[in-house]
This record gives sequence, C-alpha cells and structure tokens, in this order.
Amino acid sequence: MCSYNKVQIGAGLALLTGLLAHGSLFAAGFYLSEVGTPHSLGTAGVANPTNVIGADSSWTNPAGMTGLNSSQMVAGMQVILPEVKFDSRVAEGGGHDGGNAGEIAVIPSIFYVNKFSDKVRLGFSVTAPLGGGVDYGENFVGRYTAQKATLAGLAVSPSLAYKLNDKFSIGAGVSFV
Repeated sequence: MCSYNKVQIGAGLALLTGLLAHGSLFAAGFYLSEVGTPHSLGTAGVANPTNVIGADSSWTNPAGMTGLNSSQMVAGMQVILPEVKFDSRVAEGGGHDGGNAGEIAVIPSIFYVNKFSDKVRLGFSVTAPLGGGVDYGENFVGRYTAQKATLAGLAVSPSLAYKLNDKFSIGAGVSFV
C-alpha cells in the first residue's frame, strides 16, 4: 500500500499544474513569446505583460496601450538561427546525420496604437508568433520519415483598451493566426 503525505501531494499537484498551464512547453520551441521590438527582445519577453511604453503593447498587453500619450507605430524584425542536429548512430538506414538541419527564419512584425480619445486606444498588430523548419537533405539517415518540414504562422490582432482611471485600465485583443 502506498501512502503520500500532504507535501508530496502538494508538490505533485504544483508540478502538474505548472506543466499543464504552460502551453508553449508543448510547442517544441515553435512558439515565440518575444516579438521583434527592443522592449520585448531586450527582456526575453518577460516585460511583455507589463508593457505600457510602446505600440507593441497592442499585441503583448492591450490594457497597456492607455499608457501611450499619442498614436504610435513600431516595426521590428528578428532573425532565428536554429541548430538542429540528429545523432545518426541511433539509426540503421544508412546515410548521414543531416548536419545542422535548422533553417534560418526572418520574422517581421508591425504594431500600431491609435489614441482615439483620452480614455480609448485602438491597436493593431501583425506578427509571426510561431514557426520553424528543418531540412536534413536527401541522404539523411531518416529520409524515409522526413527530409524537410516547415511550420509557420502569421497573426493579425486588433485590440481595444479603455482607461477607467489613472491606475486601472482594461484591454482586450483577438488574434487570427
């Protein structure tokens, strides 16, 4: 018979909750939390939920758009240089390991916030929040399963923010990916 104490059960539930609550954990690195702006890239995406200083808040924190005193636009770009390697010693099909199969990706983004009134902001974002690709070549040891694969997504997101008072704003956006 197994017996568990409250600490073990609590730790297990905390771990399970953390794993299930973090959706990008299961995305195999294909989801990017950073957008191509200095504020986001410079903080590895950590500052996105508190962004009240740039037009990229239209994507990362719609309520934060009320922190902008004027209409604003920002565009950005990031380059991804992945390293994806396969250990051909685990396969018996003949062929090579494919080298670095990661494909370079250039990801553009553009964000706009319109100061509609003192309390209302309208935002619009276009970015590519997910994607990646591999190309192992024709002589890859796993060529009968896959040689080349690409996954990419483009997101368009209108957003709206309303300033209730100097300390509290609400905002929402919808993303079409």
